[in-house]
Formats: sequence, C-alpha cells, structure tokens
Amino acid sequence: MSGSYKGNRFEQFYLCSGDISNNNGNLTCAKTQNSAQFKDAVNAFAAAEAIVLGAPMKNPDEWVDYMHGYGMGQQFKDGIKLGDAFAVVKKYLSQQGTPRRFVINNAYQTVYGSKAEEKHYAFWDAPIKANADWYATIVPKLRAELNSNKGPYTRDTVINVAYYMAMGRLARDHEMGAWKTRTEDYQQMLEAARAWLYSDAGNSDLREAISTAFKVKMKKNASEQEITDTANLFRHKKLLYVDMIK
Repeated sequence: MSGSYKGNRFEQFYLCSGDISNNNGNLTCAKTQNSAQFKDAVNAFAAAEAIVLGAPMKNPDEWVDYMHGYGMGQQFKDGIKLGDAFAVVKKYLSQQGTPRRFVINNAYQTVYGSKAEEKHYAFWDAPIKANADWYATIVPKLRAELNSNKGPYTRDTVINVAYYMAMGRLARDHEMGAWKTRTEDYQQMLEAARAWLYSDAGNSDLREAISTAFKVKMKKNASEQEITDTANLFRHKKLLYVDMIK
C-alpha cells in the first residue's frame, strides 16, 4: 500500500486452490482442503500412518510437504494413492530416529500394554531404518513372541494388565484360563473387554467397574442408582475403567 516493492516467497504453493494473490505484499491463497487432491492425501496418509506408524503423527499438510521435498509433486497433482503415502511415511521413518522410537513404542503398547525398553529400541531400530520393518510387521512378530512366552512379559501378566485397565481388577481364575489358551495381544484383549462390558451379559462387570471407579475418583461408595445413571452415560463412548478414573 506504501507503493514500495517487497520481496516475498510462498513455499507451499502446491497447497493452493486457484490463484495466489498479493495482499499488501503478503502472498496468500485459498488452501486445498476442499480439493480432490487434498482429500486423496487425507485418506491415503491416514491409512499409511496406521500401517507404518501405528498411530497418527502429522497432519496432511506436513506429509504433503514431505512429498514435495522427496520430488513427488506430480503424484500429488495426480491424486495420492496409498502406495505414494506409504512410500513417503516409510522414507521419513528411515531418516528420523524419534519417529522410529514412536513406532517401536506403539507396537509394544499394542502387544504388551507397556512401553518399550531401551534394548527393544536398539533391536528394532536398524530394521526399521532399513525399511525392512514397520508397525504392521513388528506387531505380529511381537504377538508370536508373547504367545511363546519369550517376550518381556508373560501372557499371564498381559492378561492381568488388560483386565485391570478394562475393569479395575485382575483376571479371575476362569477368565485367566480362557485367555491363556488364546492368541490375542493386549490391545485385542482390551477391545474384547470393551465389547463384553457393554453387552447384556457383561452388565454386572460394568457395574462393578463403575463402583470401583467411584471409589477411586469420587472417594465414595456409589449407590445403585448412581451406578445405573453412570452406566447409561458411559454407554455412548463405551469407556473402560482406565478412562472412567481420568
């Protein structure tokens, strides 16, 4: 507006939908959140993160930046496919140490319900860096380790941790006996417990978990009506004991 020239640069031009405009020396544009290319990116990177990382780590804008940094601008224009996103996330993983720890920890949390130890990071870092392993390949290997009782925790321990997190108590004898002969990991047990608690058959266990949560969270014994009301409140989100006491 002063009539002078101002040097400026717009790095993320590929995220623009339509023209780039000059707003008093600042380059601006409408972002591509509603464009077909950006919607493809959101879907592809969400799936790639689940497979490679085990959990979301970045927003789609950041992943698209990495794509262009890796010389994959044309793939973005054509519409990102899962294979494109998979390649970007794996390449990023091979170059960054912190995300590799993120992946290893996610895998151990899934299978054992606990954080990875330094020796586990050391063991898995090299194959992940070499693109030989990622979250979706590590989990079944850890699951096999768990079921052969060669891992950091026995199957009995993992079963008890899952029951405590889901119901606020350890597994009872019949529950321990049933799960010891199965092959599910910690996360799968947790989801099975969630389904059980909010089924008709699991109602008494849900009420017991709520009663225990009341004592921990509210420092009091819940009345039968309070337990019923709380159960109705929790049914929508299907909260586990660990969520109830937060």
